[in-house]
Amino acid sequence: MLKRAGFLILSILMVMLYHPPPAGAAEVILHDSFDNTDYVDLNKTSAYVNTAQGYVSLPMQAMPSALAMKEFGYEYAVVTGEGINVYSYDDATGKMTKNPALSVPTVTSAIGVAVRQDAPDIWALTSTSLTLYKFNGSQMATSPNLQVTGLTDVIAVSAWSDADKAAVLTRSGTVMIYDASGGSLVPAITFSTGLSDPVAISVVPGTPDIVVAAGDAFYYYVYDDATGNYVRNGLRDTTGLNGVVSASSSPGAVGILDNRGVSYFLQDDTGGYRSAVALSASPISGPVALSLKPGAYDYAVLTREGEVKYYTYDDDTGSVTENPALEVTGLTLSSSGYLHPKDYYSKVVTTGEVYNTIRLTVNQDLPPGTSVTWYVSSDGGITWSEVTPGSWVAVNPGNRFAVHAVLDTTDVTVTPKIFEVILEVSKLKITDLKITAITYPPGAPEQPVVDPPITTFPVTVYAGSRVQFQVTTTGLATQVVAQFSDGQLVILMPRDPSLPETNTWVGEYQVSPEAPDGTTIAVTFTASDSGGRQAYLVQNPFLIVQGNVASFSKVMLTQ
Repeated sequence: MLKRAGFLILSILMVMLYHPPPAGAAEVILHDSFDNTDYVDLNKTSAYVNTAQGYVSLPMQAMPSALAMKEFGYEYAVVTGEGINVYSYDDATGKMTKNPALSVPTVTSAIGVAVRQDAPDIWALTSTSLTLYKFNGSQMATSPNLQVTGLTDVIAVSAWSDADKAAVLTRSGTVMIYDASGGSLVPAITFSTGLSDPVAISVVPGTPDIVVAAGDAFYYYVYDDATGNYVRNGLRDTTGLNGVVSASSSPGAVGILDNRGVSYFLQDDTGGYRSAVALSASPISGPVALSLKPGAYDYAVLTREGEVKYYTYDDDTGSVTENPALEVTGLTLSSSGYLHPKDYYSKVVTTGEVYNTIRLTVNQDLPPGTSVTWYVSSDGGITWSEVTPGSWVAVNPGNRFAVHAVLDTTDVTVTPKIFEVILEVSKLKITDLKITAITYPPGAPEQPVVDPPITTFPVTVYAGSRVQFQVTTTGLATQVVAQFSDGQLVILMPRDPSLPETNTWVGEYQVSPEAPDGTTIAVTFTASDSGGRQAYLVQNPFLIVQGNVASFSKVMLTQ
């Protein structure tokens, strides 16, 4: 008895210490550190993806009209945290240089700027006011009668090229036109576009016409002399766009800025607009605002990194090219805080087989008052399951996986940041059946030594023998049961009760002492998870009974 007890203890230690390599281990199908947007669904993502520094965050207050170009020479006005700066090209240095006399340093909270082309006039839009600044011979100045206060939900501003008039767009899709031609700034025309997601506005230079951009289209409005109001010209509408963040117009052209870059549209013979790929530019990292140079194919883009990128058409290449000599860097952008909540979506990853278990691992920064809520889809984004990063969880079986995060904050001065996303997938499987120990009944002439574990079946044993075995599961199995062909049912115990994605389960089966010689015994293992899904492993035959202790038959192990 002491010998048998000692062997059982040794066998149990062998089971506890033996760690086989995982079978059907998890597969990493998405790993994004955001140094590019290859794995980001830009058509759905409204959060800001900073590929230069590798993170996703809430976007700052949208500023689609934070940049305004002048028609003559090389000059533009930019909204910054130090005021509205005007930059002009300096022939002596060959660089763009700030012009203090034409800048407005007092307006540090502007979200938009517009310029008059035939005079050094500047319109400054804040979240609550619109002000017209005029050059008084030495600097830009204004007066109370050139300001409107108490504005709400304003987005963007654009100005007439030859008159002291400006158009302001609100989040509700309303366009408000203000006129200062009489010396005082007064409302002139107000009309509703009916758009639910307005983004930007641009007065077409040299005309009273207005282009209003939404998230997925731009619409053209013409002034109707008969009614004294604006009507939409559907012929010039252009739909099918995605993620529009800014828009600008020039006679016969409309430029659209989205998260990828600039799409340039030219008016065609039918009066509508067609895409001009040669005049477009992408990718552009962190785009904020676009401004077309009237009467030319030039345009400039303001980025979140504080750069003004300048693009000109190159006749030699037949496309636009970046011109560093006309650019400005190192700007500090003005901001009214972070917009929230916003969404990050990964692209859909299609796997070669169906999986039903996932683990999402993230590297994120959550300052006080901020949050990120995570979701995973296994059907290409039709349905989503909320998940807690770092844990293996069961999801609906599928092979089209995507990740979705909702970024939010209760303090508009801070934002959460996502630096890394890793998605692993697995499925409920049961594999790697092994016999780790066999104990013959008392009276046997010898006891077998199982080293290494037996993996070739069937195995020959005495009637009455005890057989210890193990299987490996992947995919968050919560229970494993072995059903033997003689009717015995064995519930296996997990080596790690914490339910890791890959686990080892152990059990013991006793062959009936009355089992006839030559009996074959089969076994079916059933693994179940918390969602009721099951996986099976059948071994038939598993054991063969050859003799019993009373007959002192020689027992052979078949491996």
